[in-house]
Amino acid sequence: MKLELPDGSDPLRTLAPVKDGSPLYWKVTNRGKRGISLDVRTAQGRELLLRLLPQFDVLVENFRTGTLDRWGLDIGTLRAANPRLIVLRLTGFGQTGPAATRPGFARIFEAMSGFTNLAGTADSGPLHMNYPVGDVIAGLFGAFSIATAIAEQRSGRDAPVREIDLAATEAMFRLLDPLAVEYEQLGHARQRAGNRTTYAAPSNMYRTADDVWVTVVASSDATFARLAQAMGEPGLAARASTPAMSNACGTSTGSTPSWQRGSRSATMRRPARRWSGMACRSARSSASKISWQIRTCAPGRRSRGCRTRSSAHCPRRASCRGFPDMLRRHLALAPQSASTTRRSMATWGSAPRNSKRCGKQA
Repeated sequence: MKLELPDGSDPLRTLAPVKDGSPLYWKVTNRGKRGISLDVRTAQGRELLLRLLPQFDVLVENFRTGTLDRWGLDIGTLRAANPRLIVLRLTGFGQTGPAATRPGFARIFEAMSGFTNLAGTADSGPLHMNYPVGDVIAGLFGAFSIATAIAEQRSGRDAPVREIDLAATEAMFRLLDPLAVEYEQLGHARQRAGNRTTYAAPSNMYRTADDVWVTVVASSDATFARLAQAMGEPGLAARASTPAMSNACGTSTGSTPSWQRGSRSATMRRPARRWSGMACRSARSSASKISWQIRTCAPGRRSRGCRTRSSAHCPRRASCRGFPDMLRRHLALAPQSASTTRRSMATWGSAPRNSKRCGKQA
């Protein structure tokens, strides 16, 4: 269940893209949730929240450090209402330390973690993606932390009840774990290399003869040998296995090894459909079209239920990324109206005396 202020000021409600007055990002992000409007800064709002808490296993809060405490909802008060309540506190920089009270957004986390230093070319400077990946990664780590805490709690009566301190910047750090030991042991700080990798080749994007971009990946000797054979140039694999060529693969210099040039020329001579066939013939090498629309509509995505559609609370049907079959459940799009507040509160036996005020249209 999602709580938001009665005035509807959640910024996701107006974040682009918007179609026919419906904020698409907000709908997808909040699918599968019931929503109520509740101002926990007021005495009545706090009372209602504490009456609801015994019905839930987990509370997730995303305020700056200390905000709930100032509102009279410290951990002692929350646990008095529900002694088994797991609390996840998601902030930019954690509950402790000199940056604990600082605000932050996805791009701040991406930059401070060093993630942006890997995106771009040697000449471009660090780059951000056109997507808030820092927010999404923090959400994934939050879900994993909650699942771990619940499993631990259900393992026995004496299991601890967790208060989870999750910093979004630290979640981004965890994506880059190998880079720290690379620097510690080798003194090498990995830098931007465009679409290339500095640890395996070929691994790049290429334009086909019919002007379709594909990504070609063969990150092991055996895989590259099969790819070279499928391209009709088995000699590339033999040359790539020499020590000099292997060392060149692991550098970040601007030079282009011969097998990279060979892959590029081979790609440009063939249309995209030929590359798909070559990928199948070379077994585990990969040659995939670069397009969000194409990948979302691919048969494999559809067959595993990784794209779902729902018309709930929306004048038009909307696509969203779903779950594979083993995890799928009904996912209604995000809550819209004040009536949801009244229905939800009544369900848990906590209907407010002044439901009109607490359930104002959001």
